[in-house]
Amino acid sequence: MKKLLLSALLVAGAASYATAEEVVVFSEDFEWLAPWSAVGGSKGPAGDTVGKNNSDEYCPQLSTSKIEGVSTWDTLLEKGYSFISVKDPSKDKDRPANQNVYLQTNYLKFGLTGYQSGIILPSMEVPAGETATLSFSFCTIRQGSGVFDKTELVAIVANGEEEVQYPIDLVYLEDGADYAWNTVSVELTGATINADTKITVRNADSQWPDPSVKRWCMDNIKVTYDNAGGDTPEPGEGRVFYEDNFAWLAPWAEADQLGDPVGTDDINAKTVAVKETSSIDGYTVFQYMMGSSLNPEFFVEGHPGYETRLYPNSGDYTTVQAAKDYFRIGLPGTTGGLRARKFAVPEDAEGFYLIFEWCPVKNANGEYDDAELELTSRSSNAIVPSIKHNMQTGEPYRWITEVVDLFEYNFTPMASFNPVLQNISSQCVSGGVCAANANWYLGSLRYCESINSGVNNIAVEDNANAPVEYFNLQGVRVANPENGLYIRRQGNKATKILVR
Repeated sequence: MKKLLLSALLVAGAASYATAEEVVVFSEDFEWLAPWSAVGGSKGPAGDTVGKNNSDEYCPQLSTSKIEGVSTWDTLLEKGYSFISVKDPSKDKDRPANQNVYLQTNYLKFGLTGYQSGIILPSMEVPAGETATLSFSFCTIRQGSGVFDKTELVAIVANGEEEVQYPIDLVYLEDGADYAWNTVSVELTGATINADTKITVRNADSQWPDPSVKRWCMDNIKVTYDNAGGDTPEPGEGRVFYEDNFAWLAPWAEADQLGDPVGTDDINAKTVAVKETSSIDGYTVFQYMMGSSLNPEFFVEGHPGYETRLYPNSGDYTTVQAAKDYFRIGLPGTTGGLRARKFAVPEDAEGFYLIFEWCPVKNANGEYDDAELELTSRSSNAIVPSIKHNMQTGEPYRWITEVVDLFEYNFTPMASFNPVLQNISSQCVSGGVCAANANWYLGSLRYCESINSGVNNIAVEDNANAPVEYFNLQGVRVANPENGLYIRRQGNKATKILVR
């Protein structure tokens, strides 16, 4: 069997190019909060104050929602965030920061009457001499009278004892208006930003503290700088916007002896639910997919940041199964898909392609499931409506490589693209009855500018005679690896090795 092997591993959180001039050094859309938002707390799932235009939406504290004993608060701290809070002298009760920051559906809400709170971002680095820009989606809270809180915010850049404050020009909604997000930004002029720098966003000093309500919501945080050095690939050179060949599954594949149903043409080869895999350094495959920070000395640095999608919408993640280096989507009577984290497609892109490998599941009679796929996105109304297979009963398993020209389906360049590859809607009846037999395997995927940037590395079937390639943990090919951890790839096999 041939499997498309992508030439670099996805690195979340590392610098990436959003446009020809802008380099992103930090980006956070909080989509990984989805499982915790669904769990919520004593009153059910976390609400969506802004999206549902409802100030009474449920807002559980960050320490309330837990998955396998791990709270939202724990996960945020693990990812490098920290939080601060103050209380007004008029308040008697002390409240720790985890009681003053609240979970909403994939974003955060800060503060309550007489208590203000803020966020400290994970560490990042901006090259010396470059001016960073901090931006994020912002909205204050509407009171029962229809008046929006008049929150004022400041960004604080601290290096040791030295700190500089940058007032943030905010966009306020008219009193009585519907909720809506606004994007705000501030240039951190003259700021030194290295691994030890702390960047804080909180209420301004005039409201730190304040006896009244100065609440606010935050989403889609980004720190960028202008790339004047010309390091961005030119249009048409085959830029890759997002990719994953799931080689990062290797530690779990070894620990759980995961099988290779497609590669061995064995319908009984072992797969394990992503929530039920072994815990390696405290993380299951599910936790890794959802964005947990991991030990960079053992794992590929960064995380995939996927959101699993399941139908019926039961939260039963046993229906997403991990194989050796790919996934099975769905079990009989369930269907689903994977939504990737947001990424940018530059406006100067000369092409926009999705290249992925998949294969329908077959039963003991050799009959293949009638899986049919579509591509959609929260950030676009475009859709690739029907991707079908041509596998015949009795035919051995094989990977199908699909190449989709997204421009033909009215997908356009955008700063934040959030795609989901899933069963077509008629096979995904959320909360109802799904197609009985519409399951499939996903082997790899790549979003890129040129067809050539996606299919120039087809693995050969004979691993023993295939050329050996090495990559560092950032996915960069290395000619002569020495002293460290590397990914060794030969044919369709990728392993992690230690070179001394």
